[in-house]
Amino acid sequence: MTTNLISGIAFCGVGLLIILIGFKVTHGEWLHFLAGNIFGDNDKDAFKHRKGIGLFLIITGILIIIFYFLVFIKSPNMR
Repeated sequence: MTTNLISGIAFCGVGLLIILIGFKVTHGEWLHFLAGNIFGDNDKDAFKHRKGIGLFLIITGILIIIFYFLVFIKSPNMR
């Protein structure tokens, strides 16, 4: 039971972190998290695609959290 709780906190934490990065990328901040833009040398391309990539990250984070809660509800050890 403790392992499920710890993994749940980790899953939710990762999901929330991905959502946070998605919001920051959508608003034009933290563009260095995008692949190929580690040193900030390609800001035009990263800024052009920021909304699509940010939305993708936000949806991915939400799906991670939803997936965890679906597994959490169906787990017989957590009742």
